[in-house]
Amino acid sequence: MTTEIQVLPDEIFLTICRYMSSTDVLKSFYNLNTRYNCTLTEYRQNVDLSKTSYNDFIYLCCNILPSLASQIISLRLDNQYAGSQLKLFDGYFRSKYQIFVKLKSLKLVNCSTDELKLFIGKMKKLKSLIELDIISNDLYETEFLTNFLFSKQHHIEKLSIKPHFSSQTYSSMNFIYPTNTNLHWFDINYFYLWSCPCVTLTNLTISLKSFFNIHVLLDILPNIKYLKVCTVCKSADEKCDKSLFSNSLLTTFCLKLSADYPLLFEMDNLEELLSYLPMVMSLSLDLFVKDDSFIDSERWQSFLSSKLKHLTTFNLSVHLNCIQNINSIHFNRLLEPYSINYWVKEKKWFFCCRRYYYGFHLFTIPYAFKKLDMGRQRNWDENTGEKQNCPLFTTNSTSECYSKVHDLIIDECTTSSISSFLSLIVQFYNVRYLGLCDGDFNTLDAYTGNMKLLKLTKISYTGCYNKSLLKELLNISPNIRELVMGFDDFKEFIDDVTSNNDKHIIRLLECIQTLELYLIFPCYIDDSNFDKFDLKEVLDMLPNVKYLFFDMCGVETHKGNLLPFIITEAKQLICIKCLNVEKTISKRFKRDPKLWLMDYTSLRNKQESQFHVDYDEKHLSICGWKKKIEHEHYAKALEIVFITGTVILKRASSERWVDNYNEKCVRNWQANLDVQYVMNAYACEKYGEVCVQEAIYRVSSRRLKESRRKVEFIPTDRDCFRLAKPMSYLKKLVEEGKDENADIICSNFVDKYFDIPDDPVFDICLADFVSKYRIINKKSVNPKSRMKTWFLKALDFGIRARIEKPAVI
Repeated sequence: MTTEIQVLPDEIFLTICRYMSSTDVLKSFYNLNTRYNCTLTEYRQNVDLSKTSYNDFIYLCCNILPSLASQIISLRLDNQYAGSQLKLFDGYFRSKYQIFVKLKSLKLVNCSTDELKLFIGKMKKLKSLIELDIISNDLYETEFLTNFLFSKQHHIEKLSIKPHFSSQTYSSMNFIYPTNTNLHWFDINYFYLWSCPCVTLTNLTISLKSFFNIHVLLDILPNIKYLKVCTVCKSADEKCDKSLFSNSLLTTFCLKLSADYPLLFEMDNLEELLSYLPMVMSLSLDLFVKDDSFIDSERWQSFLSSKLKHLTTFNLSVHLNCIQNINSIHFNRLLEPYSINYWVKEKKWFFCCRRYYYGFHLFTIPYAFKKLDMGRQRNWDENTGEKQNCPLFTTNSTSECYSKVHDLIIDECTTSSISSFLSLIVQFYNVRYLGLCDGDFNTLDAYTGNMKLLKLTKISYTGCYNKSLLKELLNISPNIRELVMGFDDFKEFIDDVTSNNDKHIIRLLECIQTLELYLIFPCYIDDSNFDKFDLKEVLDMLPNVKYLFFDMCGVETHKGNLLPFIITEAKQLICIKCLNVEKTISKRFKRDPKLWLMDYTSLRNKQESQFHVDYDEKHLSICGWKKKIEHEHYAKALEIVFITGTVILKRASSERWVDNYNEKCVRNWQANLDVQYVMNAYACEKYGEVCVQEAIYRVSSRRLKESRRKVEFIPTDRDCFRLAKPMSYLKKLVEEGKDENADIICSNFVDKYFDIPDDPVFDICLADFVSKYRIINKKSVNPKSRMKTWFLKALDFGIRARIEKPAVI
């Protein structure tokens, strides 16, 4: 039966899929029919399992990923929303990594050191893997990873190791700046690794313990072309052995200097390093410093023109800490040296400057970095030294200057009105994350502009809460999915929206399907003054919230009654994560978390395998349970699919892929059965209607089509789809321990053509070979047969001339 969605053209169907997660697309449409499999090629080749629930992940591993394995080109695994995806994935595919024959890119998010060790040992089985992206805050041990990366056990060309600023890293004191205690600063020992340089890596993103170790990295990576480094300068006395310096072939260099030690880094250190990179064509520098030489136009011009002659792209962001002598620097004269012909006409590099409360921010425009920390937007009068209101940027600046900014952070901003503030915010039309702390507005007016922040998905709003600003932000950001706020502030916002009956905001909160709400409790909460029904009102306003995060730093005790309440009240909740829970849970929960949840919550009807619990004294994660679908919601969904009356077979959720059937018929038929109740006589007649010609052929038992020519397809694309050998053969290889270097791909016509015997008969092209000869199994050749048979040199196949006409190519 053809449903309404199958009538839609592919373009509209793919547009609908963009509003769904990769998991939902694969679960809903994969293997329904050939058309959808072809249309969803992008989803089959690039599998993103982030924000996948625990149960959905298990379903994908059991039913979908094994059949997709040979087609997957890129794969993303994320631990944030499904407990431990990496451990589950390794458990299902521990002995079957070799079936991912086309996997070129692997991204691991929120992985721990132990989980990464599991994957490191298996990566050598991924023969096609050339890109590895690791995003984690929990790499407390990096020696094993360093040994692997700079060894000859892999073919990785592009490597990225970065921290992940997720919800779990927010402290209760400051939600905008994450705390990261286990940031992985790599310590590369040159004298240990110098004898075995890594020749495969050409693209690397990494964090180093010391700025002076960059030259070591360049020496052990002779073929590196792109290098992005985040590092620190911990000691002014730290030096490197200049005799080990050598000119590198590096063409793209990005350096981010951490703000942890801004006072120890000098311009001389940077010039010394860059002088050994003469081939650099693209240079990006994001620096936190105190040395005012970094804003010296003449020094930059002299160095770049003499040492980096091939430089074509220059992106600079210098945060200059000069709070002690800030009034001695003339703000208006700071940019004058950057307006000469060398910068503006010859290089076409343009600069902009802003003032912080602690110094200046000099940067090139368009702003080339994804994160922009605006700090406190205050201004000083150069004559009186008094604070004045300062706009975020001048209104004359164009929005194209900030098109690359994805994360925007503003500590404090004082503008005349909310409208003027938002008119400046919308310049960052590609921003994904907005962090606000304090705001002081003289006029609480509404924003009247037409521009919207369509890509903004996450807002962190702390400090001096302003409900009018939050309303306006939600109005111009219809795709908000995550919200970070204090519990009291958000409760006040909910009460205000409810009392004013603001239907637009209510509808916006109700329609968001994947909202992630982070509730941070204040320090005075305990059993005596915390009302659970306040939380119930919040959950009622967000009926579709799926992921809930708590920081319970100030909560003394709840006698174990908070989690059961949340699990019961939240309708669509599938994941809860709590920080600082050591004072809020009972001793019985600590002994056996799963048993406690099954005894005291709505999970009592679930089996242990249906949900996942992680607990380590301070962190608690519960993922995987599912609520029952209410009958009225199921009925509404069916009304959308079926426009006419029909009868639906009652079934359990595990039978959602089972067609309508009659039990007695299917037991006798012993095969697939799809029956439909006849609700309309005309529809029944129309369903069996055929044309006159087809009816005549069917009545006379004649063939509708017939062909005497064989049609063969020759794959000529190097990256064409290849069939894997039968699963029974692969299992046998694993059992015999021969899976390391075994060939698990079936050969095609191209492989057989290059394996033909050395006989003058086969001095023909590939097309003639396929057209005139047929391939037979070597074992099926009868030695008594009179037909001429040739055998391939290496493959177990034979060749015979076609008896019939040549095949059509």
